Amino acid sequence: MEIEQLKEEALKSVDKMVTTKAKAQAIAFLRDTLLPAVKQFADGLAQALKNSATGKTGWCYFRDAYLFPGIINITCWGFGKLLDSVGTATEKEAATEAGTAQPTEQEGSDAPAAQPGQA
Repeated sequence: MEIEQLKEEALKSVDKMVTTKAKAQAIAFLRDTLLPAVKQFADGLAQALKNSATGKTGWCYFRDAYLFPGIINITCWGFGKLLDSVGTATEKEAATEAGTAQPTEQEGSDAPAAQPGQA
């Protein structure tokens, strides 16, 4: 089988691979396996940067002690929050497809439900 034939066969079956279950598994892998490993590496990197700040002054100290470690920590935190949000949405989507979803009146809104007598 030539590479072109292999490519064409893969492209024909790509729709079968893109399922809610596959998406949920990908999010779970990213959130539960990859992110903790990245955080562990990022913590070590941030600590090494902070350690390298000793003996430096001025902007170089600020860069190594606060700027780079802060960027690293904020990025990991933000990616974790993103994966949590996407994971929750994916789980709701999977439940809806399975027919087990509970109806939500204000899905996607953090606003409280209207109370009787409110306009």
